[in-house]
Amino acid sequence: MMAPQVKALVEFKAGKMTFDGKMVKPDRRRGIIKIVADQSGMKQFQLLDADTKTQIESFYVFPGDAKFEKVKQSKDRVYLLEFSSTSQRHFYWMQEADKDKDQERATQVHNTLNNIQAAPATQTQAQSQPTTASGQRTGPSMQSQNAQQQPRANANPSQFDDLMSQLLQSMGQGASQFERSPGLANILTTEGMLKLIEENPDVRQALIEQLPEGQQDEQGLKDNILSPQLRQALGSLTQAIQSDQISIILGSLGLDQSVLNNSKDGVEALINALIKRHSKKD
Repeated sequence: MMAPQVKALVEFKAGKMTFDGKMVKPDRRRGIIKIVADQSGMKQFQLLDADTKTQIESFYVFPGDAKFEKVKQSKDRVYLLEFSSTSQRHFYWMQEADKDKDQERATQVHNTLNNIQAAPATQTQAQSQPTTASGQRTGPSMQSQNAQQQPRANANPSQFDDLMSQLLQSMGQGASQFERSPGLANILTTEGMLKLIEENPDVRQALIEQLPEGQQDEQGLKDNILSPQLRQALGSLTQAIQSDQISIILGSLGLDQSVLNNSKDGVEALINALIKRHSKKD
């Protein structure tokens, strides 16, 4: 599958490594790691074949759910992408000729995935980390430690799933009649959402509180519901939910992943998980 031509936020040469339970072994193909964002701002970590430009693997990443750092147990240029919600781990090896910038690249990946804006002093410190005793490789300081000191993107999974539970429970019950669930934009229709906020003051207020400063009123809420950007965001979220990343999405929201066993696809799984959690609270 040829990867779409989207401008990368981060891009450098790196290959994949496989883990056999005891050791990691390099895939000798030349590769490229890229991070791209769609129109709604959702980040995607990609590994491409450097020769054919085909996609080897791709992961949607939610801020705060992943870290990218040096594997300290290895003296080689081995790096790890790890998801906290699912404990999935993916190993890579740097292939750029300039080894001294490995740490800088790793920090850039980690910060970009987590929406971290590093302060100039932090960036300078990260770029000036010492090499190993042999002087052959950059020893990345734990950029994850720096990252933990930076504020993460605003996120409140509990508020989010409570709100989505109410919305999807109100609008998404008909999804089960289809062989494949409709996209979120077809479930959360503009007309349905406007009706819902008019009839339900609690949902209206909860949504208003999620808006950026300067838009936190009823008019701002209506403007956002009517905006094409919301339709695009729902389309991107549907794409992520209907991919093999659904388990990561459920995990990052603290939702029960067992619903995947009884759901025909990702959208139905999300609806079932939100309803299940909401019903437990009731």
